[in-house]
Amino acid sequence: MALILLGVFGGYKIDRHFEHEQNWVTAITTLLATAFALYYLFKQLTQQR
Repeated sequence: MALILLGVFGGYKIDRHFEHEQNWVTAITTLLATAFALYYLFKQLTQQR
């Protein structure tokens, strides 16, 4: 959960810094953070078995 929040917050800050009209950086960093969080989750689940 924290990874996703970091992706959202980081992307938002970048979009605000560069004054983007569309929040593309927020969308991309959120998707990347979600993918990484899912990868980490599945990695942890498979190691427990």
